[in-house]
Amino acid sequence: MIISFHMEQIQGFTLIDIDGIPSVLDCLQAEEKRFKAADLAINGNDLLRLGLPEGKSIGDMLSALCEAVAGGRLDNDRDQLLAASAKIIKKGNLPKTVEDKNI
Repeated sequence: MIISFHMEQIQGFTLIDIDGIPSVLDCLQAEEKRFKAADLAINGNDLLRLGLPEGKSIGDMLSALCEAVAGGRLDNDRDQLLAASAKIIKKGNLPKTVEDKNI
């Protein structure tokens, strides 16, 4: 049996990936690919311009939008995200937590 492996440097650590064995390297690479609020086509300044009050509500809205995009309920399209945000702000139905799926 031949075992193949490769080494990769990530965040200052040398990790060894052995074929067929899930590794820390796999987990770190999956984490790096995870969709984050910073990946959204809009940001907190856009939400402020829509009238969302400054503070925790900005982060909560961005997190909820991120979850909606990652879950396939919205596309990461600037116009679509702005329209969805404006609709939620107008209704006053702001997400209180990331788990609040009203988007």
